[in-house]
Amino acid sequence: MLPKSKLKCKTKSTKSISSRDTSASEDNRSTYAMEDDFQCLKEENSLLKNEIQVLKTRNNRLIDQLREKSMQLSRLNSRTSNIEEELGVFRQKSKLNDALDKLCLKDRLSMSSQAVMETVEEKLREFDKKLQNIRIDAVEKQKAALETAMREQNINQAQLEQIEQLQRENFSLLQLKANEIGAQDKIIRQKLDLMPSYDAMYSFAMGIHR
Repeated sequence: MLPKSKLKCKTKSTKSISSRDTSASEDNRSTYAMEDDFQCLKEENSLLKNEIQVLKTRNNRLIDQLREKSMQLSRLNSRTSNIEEELGVFRQKSKLNDALDKLCLKDRLSMSSQAVMETVEEKLREFDKKLQNIRIDAVEKQKAALETAMREQNINQAQLEQIEQLQRENFSLLQLKANEIGAQDKIIRQKLDLMPSYDAMYSFAMGIHR
């Protein structure tokens, strides 16, 4: 039979070993939980990157459409200006012909000739009115299209800024989790060390894009 002192020492040793096992098990569970959280944050960050790329593509498409609409408006204005110049020349010729006819053939003009001249002048007025209406309608439609494109671009810009804010918050959470994990996972630590460089490059690219 063992002495009481040896029994006490043996009991203390057994309790110490059990306590160490329990502590190690809890540390492992805590490490697994932190790794799971870190993996979730990485996946969320990847989704944010994909969404940013989609918005950038859409924003570039809208910029191209806006540029194309501007070119169409410029061509339309140039064409309208040319038509107005031709119409002005035509009016001047018509007035000159009318003046010459009145000067040289005033006595020989008949009622039918006068009616023809009035009809021509009326047609010219109608043509001028239609041309003005077409020009106003085209300009209004082009202006509405440009305003719509600008609104969509502003909305996309606001969404990009919101996603950038979310990405910065996500990066802060990643750093916080990394501090909790400590030096247990060297691979995770190395990836986190690269994050500031990526964030700086991303901010620089976004500044150029704006």
